[in-house]
Amino acid sequence: MFRTAWLLLIFLCPGLVSGQILGRRIIPQEPPPTPATWAERNQQSPLCQACEVESLALPLCIALASVRPRRVPAGECALPQYGTSRQHLLLWRVIPWQVQHAEFLELYETLKDRSSDGVELEREKTRLFIWCEKKKLPVCAEFVLRDFLYTRGVHHENSVYQKNLQRWKELAKTEPIPYTFRLPVQGQWHALLDESGHHQKKHGAVFAFDIVRQVGGHLHAGANAKENHFAWRQPVLAVCDGVITAAVDKHNDHTIGRPGPLSYSNHIRLDCGGGVFAEYHHLQKDSLRVKVGDKVEAGQVLGNIGNSGASGVPHLHFSFMDRDGFSLPGRYRLRVLAAQGWTNLNGEDIAEGWHFRSVD
Repeated sequence: MFRTAWLLLIFLCPGLVSGQILGRRIIPQEPPPTPATWAERNQQSPLCQACEVESLALPLCIALASVRPRRVPAGECALPQYGTSRQHLLLWRVIPWQVQHAEFLELYETLKDRSSDGVELEREKTRLFIWCEKKKLPVCAEFVLRDFLYTRGVHHENSVYQKNLQRWKELAKTEPIPYTFRLPVQGQWHALLDESGHHQKKHGAVFAFDIVRQVGGHLHAGANAKENHFAWRQPVLAVCDGVITAAVDKHNDHTIGRPGPLSYSNHIRLDCGGGVFAEYHHLQKDSLRVKVGDKVEAGQVLGNIGNSGASGVPHLHFSFMDRDGFSLPGRYRLRVLAAQGWTNLNGEDIAEGWHFRSVD
């Protein structure tokens, strides 16, 4: 999601150093095994099972109005009143109980007494985050920051929001999604540099990336019209098998350099199972081949890249997200261009500036 001005600076190949990919060392690693099907990924979630040990259950932000963090005895479901079939819709994390968790729960519940004063409530949440850090409770610290950011919503320019967003990102980036999927496109692509930092200002986009197609370092052939861009009408593919939960392609595609409102982005949301969702944005009007409720297979064509929404040139904005709409670090099977040529990676996230291609 970017403006045309940002694009004028970026399309030459970055320098490549032997043994590195754009400044990052190539460290082959075995990613966690990915359950084969959408159903298996849902079944694998520990949130759907009774706790083996005494635990702390932390809900999703969307559930905080009715579900509070709680201490869970060993052998009991995290949310027994909701049943195991619904727990994954309400819970964010379940972790083994620690002595400090009792004080954390007490402090967190006192925040409700300040709910009428928004400014004071934000200060108290920030203080609670600092307390969690001092007590070495990183999961509780991230939970408090998620609560803060989710409540703030679209107020991205606020300085306190931005400071807490960066705090949250440092915690969240250490835990990429527990699955490795294929790329959302076929062939060779380029991940744009976020020169404006627009992704880094929103908790729903900090791990997202924008990709374009280049030929000889150029975005288009001939006149600079959307129809001449190499990314225009290129198919987007399902990164895994799953279920379509959102599908919109009614908005017009804009002329080059004249992006529209963010809310006018044609998009798809794919439920990948296990609380992970794939989001595709800026798709072409009337190009979708799926509708809400459709079950899809990995590699299936979902629609085409367009220039809808806040887009200056045809490109794909892609991200993994959780049920709260928080951006998640991804894992992909891909090939990346390095000094020694194309290098296979498995279980790595996309980095800005990479030239990469699919292996499927």
